[in-house]
Amino acid sequence: MRKALFAVVLALLSLGLVVGPVWAGTCPKAIKEVKEAMAKGKYDKAKTDKANALLAEAQKDHDAGKHADALKKVTEARELLALPKVTY
Repeated sequence: MRKALFAVVLALLSLGLVVGPVWAGTCPKAIKEVKEAMAKGKYDKAKTDKANALLAEAQKDHDAGKHADALKKVTEARELLALPKVTY
């Protein structure tokens, strides 16, 4: 029983070591995609200001290692600008 529990804990920790860096690389790419879309599209100032604020918060979350929170904010910015949905 103890060996099985140890194996499960070890597997979960290993998964965390793999998934964390994958999400870490996704944040900058996702932020860049939204910024490029804003540069190409024509959006009103209120929407671009709000989207830029969300992207700035997303960058801060990314820098702090809060990748899930960062991607949520990028998703909010995408929705605000009516960009196609993306799964991260």
